[in-house]
Amino acid sequence: MSKVLKRFNDHKFNVEQKELEKLIPFVGEYKRLCKEIADASSLAEVELKLNEKSKFTNAKMSAMAYGLENEYARLLEIEKALDGKLAIDDVSSSNSLKLSVVNQLKQKHSTFFTDEELAEKEEIEKAIEIYNALDVNTRRKLFIDNTFKMRTNPMLQLW
Repeated sequence: MSKVLKRFNDHKFNVEQKELEKLIPFVGEYKRLCKEIADASSLAEVELKLNEKSKFTNAKMSAMAYGLENEYARLLEIEKALDGKLAIDDVSSSNSLKLSVVNQLKQKHSTFFTDEELAEKEEIEKAIEIYNALDVNTRRKLFIDNTFKMRTNPMLQLW
């Protein structure tokens, strides 16, 4: 059965989208530093290339050996700030969130009806439609009791 939207949490979506948009400049700087330090695309690749180049096993020491400790430290700070929330691939060339990321956020903050809820909703809508199709005077002769059953009003003389 197709998904029918039950509720969309606009506030949470907007808050998370704004948080991700604040991280976009970090992604650009991350990308630039990776290219600058080792012509790489990720921190892991930078560390691997620096260690291969210097024959050290510690990436920080490798960066120090080439005078790149400030750039490497900044790269680590950015990696920590991004914390896996936003990747290089999530940002378009125009420095905005890609549509796929926005769609994932929308999906995350959307609640959909289950099949059972949809069936129940259709039943209720059908009952409401039948009730509303009755004449107003006829509707006045009906009431719902404390057991939630519709009955004729015993206080009225119907016939």
